[in-house]
Amino acid sequence: MPSRPLPPRLPDPRQPRQRPRGHGRARRARSAGLRSIALALLAGCGGAPDARVVLGPDAPEIDDIRFVGVERFSTSALIAHLHVAPHSWMPTATDHRYDPALMAVDVRRIEALYAAHGYHAARVAGVEVRPDGDDSVDVTITVVEGQPTVVRTLRFEWAEGTTLDPTARPEIEAKAAVRLDAPFEVGQFNDTLGTLRLALEAWGYPLARVAGRAEVFEDARRADVRVQIDPGPLATIGHIDIHGLVGVPEDLVRAELRFAIGEPYSPQIVRSVEDVLKGMDVFRWVAVRPLGEVIDGRVGLKVRVAEADPQALRLGLELGFDSARWDQALVSRYSHTNLGGRLYRLDLDVRLGWAELPDPFALDAHGPAVAVEPTFTKKGLLEDELLWALAPAYALDIRQGYTFQEPRNRLSVARWLGRRVRAELSHTVRYFDFLETDAGFDPATTQLGAFDFRDPYLLSEGALRVDLYWLDDVHQPADGAAITLQYTLAGGPLQGDFDFHKWTAEWRGYWRPFARLQTAARFGGGGIVPYGERPDAPVSRRFYLGGPTTVRGWGARRLSPRAECPAAGEPGAEDCKPVPIGGFSMLQGNLELRLALFAGVSLVGFFDVGDVQAGENTWTVDEWNYSAGPGLRYDSPVGLFRLDAGFRLNDPGLYDEPPFAFYFGLGETF
Repeated sequence: MPSRPLPPRLPDPRQPRQRPRGHGRARRARSAGLRSIALALLAGCGGAPDARVVLGPDAPEIDDIRFVGVERFSTSALIAHLHVAPHSWMPTATDHRYDPALMAVDVRRIEALYAAHGYHAARVAGVEVRPDGDDSVDVTITVVEGQPTVVRTLRFEWAEGTTLDPTARPEIEAKAAVRLDAPFEVGQFNDTLGTLRLALEAWGYPLARVAGRAEVFEDARRADVRVQIDPGPLATIGHIDIHGLVGVPEDLVRAELRFAIGEPYSPQIVRSVEDVLKGMDVFRWVAVRPLGEVIDGRVGLKVRVAEADPQALRLGLELGFDSARWDQALVSRYSHTNLGGRLYRLDLDVRLGWAELPDPFALDAHGPAVAVEPTFTKKGLLEDELLWALAPAYALDIRQGYTFQEPRNRLSVARWLGRRVRAELSHTVRYFDFLETDAGFDPATTQLGAFDFRDPYLLSEGALRVDLYWLDDVHQPADGAAITLQYTLAGGPLQGDFDFHKWTAEWRGYWRPFARLQTAARFGGGGIVPYGERPDAPVSRRFYLGGPTTVRGWGARRLSPRAECPAAGEPGAEDCKPVPIGGFSMLQGNLELRLALFAGVSLVGFFDVGDVQAGENTWTVDEWNYSAGPGLRYDSPVGLFRLDAGFRLNDPGLYDEPPFAFYFGLGETF
C-alpha cells in the first residue's frame, strides 16, 4: 500500500496559492491530463468556440460563477481562494474579467484546496463558460469530490520527565483540532501543533515544544497522525529587562510592571505587560517576549520600547446640529505626557465656538460656546496604582432661556481593583452664574418661583463611581457588557447652596453575531433626592434627555419638564416660551444595529426610549417616549462622523415638539 509521510508542519490551507508537493506519479500524470482537458474546455468554452471571447481589458466580465457537485465548501469559501469572482453590486468592488489562463490556474487551486482538506481524489471535471448578454459571461465549474482521507490513528507522545500533572494531559490533548475518524485536513493539523503549544504556555511552560508527523495513504483514504509534546520546565516571571528608555524614568516604568513579577508565566501575562506599557501613552511601540531559558523555575521577559514625542497638538473644526441647536467651533488639544521627566501629564482642551438656538436662520438666541479644560494627571502618589487628576475648567455657553458661565474645579483619584473593576472618588466645586435670562426663565412669573432658584449659586459635590467591565476592549467594545454605578452627595457636610443625593446606573451590552453586524444596547436610570436645610437641585444638575446620545426623536435637552409660562393675559405671558428645567427622575434605553458596508461606511438602525419626570422616584410608563430611525457612520482618520435621523413613535401629549430630529456629530452614541 503506497504511503506518503508528511513533514512535521504542513502547508497552511489559508495560503491557497501554495500547492502541496508531489502526490505520486499517478497523481502527477492525472493532474497533467486534467490540466490539458481543462485548458481545452476553457479554450472551447464548454466545447463550442466563441469568437466574441477576447483577452485583456476588453474581455467580458464574469457575471456569475456556479459550482456543481460541491458539498464540502460554500460558494463564497471557494471563490475566496480563486483569482476570479462574480460581479458585485458594491461600488468599490473589482470587476473580474474572463481569462482562460487564470481559469486554468483556478482549476488547480480548487484541487489543491480540496487536497488540503483531505479530499485527495477530488478533481475538476469540467468548466463551462457561456455568454450572458453583450459583455459578460457565466461560468459553471463541475467538481467530483470523491471520498475524504480519514484520520484512523491519533497518538500523543509526551516527553519523559515532564512535570505536567498526568491527569491534566487529557485536557491539553482535547484541544487538538485533529479528530479520529474525521477528514484529515492540513489546516487542522497545523492548528493542532500551535494550539497545544499555546495551551502549554498558558499552563506556565514558556519553552513548550510541539511537533507532529502524519502519514497519508491516499489509495486507502487513511491518515495516521503522531504528535510529540515536550512541555519543558514550569516557570514564573523572574525579572524584566527593559531596553530603549531615554527620557522616561525607568523606576516609574518598573513600578507599572511590578504586578508581573512572581506570576506564573502565560501568554496572558505577556499581553498584560504590553497593554500596561501601551496604556502609559509615552511609547510609539512596545514588544515583549520571554527570554530563551528557565533558571531555577524563573523566566525573564525582554521588553523593547521606542519613546514617542511627549508633546502633541491637534487642531480641528467641530460642527454639530440638531433640531434645537447648531454649533460651530474651533477645537484644540495640547498634550504633554512627561512633564518634568516624571510622567506628570497635561491635557489642555480649548473650544472656541458659537451656538444658535434653534438654528442659524431663527434669531431667537445666539451666543458664544467656549470651554477651557486643562487636566493634570499623575499615577503613583501615595500608592503605585492610584491615578490622580486635577481638572480646573471654565465654560461660557447658552441654553434656551439663559446664558451662563461656570468656573469649576475637580479633584479625583481612581484605581483598578483587579482586571474588571475600576473605582473613582472625586470632589467638584462649581460656581454657576446666569448672565442673561429671558421671559421664560423668570422666577417671578414662571414655575421657577416654586423652586429654590438662586443666581448665582455654588455647588460642592462628592462622587463615588464604580465601573465593572466584561468587555473584549474597553475603548472600542465589540462583545461583552459593562455596568456603571455613580452616587453623588451635594451640600450637607460639603457645604454649598443646594443639598441633594443623586444616583445613576447604566448597563451597556455589545454582541457581534457576524463580522459586519454589531449590536449594541444600553439601559439606565437615575434619581435625585433633596435633603437637609437647602433641599433642592439646580437646573444645571437635573436630568435632561433628547439629543444625539439619548432619545434621538427629541432635540438636545428638550425631553424634560418645563417652566410653564403664565396664562394668556397675565404679566409676562406675551414674550414667554416654556423652558426645559430638568427633572428628578430619569429612565432611558437604546438599541442599535450597526452594519458595516464598505470603506469605513456603516449603516445604523436604532430604537430609543426615555422619560424625565419632575417628581422624586417617579416612573410613569404611559408617558414614556419612543423614537427610532436610521443613521450613517463614517470612520475617518480624524474620528467617527455620525448622522442620525430620529422619528418620534408616540406623543404622550406633554410638550409641543417637532415629530423628528436630525443630528450630526463626532463619536459613537455609546
